[in-house]
Amino acid sequence: MNSRQFGILSCLTLCAAGVSGVSAAAETSPWSVAVYAGDAFSGSGTFRNPDTAAIANLGTIDPALAGNAGTLRLDKLRYHEAYHNRFSTAVELGYALNQNLQLFGRFGYDARQGRARDVGTLSSAAFASPAQVVAHFDNSDSRGLEAGARYLWTLAPEWRPYVAVSLGATHTDDINAALNVKNTGINIRQVRFAQSGSTFSQSFETGVEYNPSERLGLRFSVRANHIGTPPSARDPQLTALGFNAGDDAGSRVDYPIAIAGVYHFD
Repeated sequence: MNSRQFGILSCLTLCAAGVSGVSAAAETSPWSVAVYAGDAFSGSGTFRNPDTAAIANLGTIDPALAGNAGTLRLDKLRYHEAYHNRFSTAVELGYALNQNLQLFGRFGYDARQGRARDVGTLSSAAFASPAQVVAHFDNSDSRGLEAGARYLWTLAPEWRPYVAVSLGATHTDDINAALNVKNTGINIRQVRFAQSGSTFSQSFETGVEYNPSERLGLRFSVRANHIGTPPSARDPQLTALGFNAGDDAGSRVDYPIAIAGVYHFD
């Protein structure tokens, strides 16, 4: 399933659930809908482990260096060093089992902007000194669909702190980058570190809900979202450069911070 199909299916699922909730709404309807907007931080997760590889003939990647051997040294690279999170948004449908316990389904979207980053060095007798290897990462967005439960307690008539847990799946776009080695003719326009695909995800959330009226409220939230390892790309261009193409990227944890407008049906 590609990213467009995943997004369409997720939106249709939420829309269908929303219509069902509205039609069933009675005077004391347990249904609510929330729209989130905010930012997210990639706090942890290793994107690349450090590695060293010998390249027998650099001419395979730059004809001008034919006959020269080289040694590629790759630094450890974390997700927050390769990507900057631009924004995070979500739509959530909730159903209150009682005054304190709520079930919910959520569709979320996280936009991530790629960075330019030194990822290691290439050494060779053909160079006066080791040359920096620079990766220019493309944007890679994520879409998630999850279900969970929220427990709220009353601090004051309008204020209700809560904790929540959820499980689901997150679809992440291809992880691509352009690579170039400074002061050489080595310039690879695009390599793929990981394929787009859906992986298992788990979230823990805490926050507070402010309800100035029976229908309308605001929700302030901080969430830790663990996203599983994306499918390996096994790009042959990475193998030629000495990358271990079978272990391109690991799992990560994002930390979305958001504010939501909440509407309670009555």
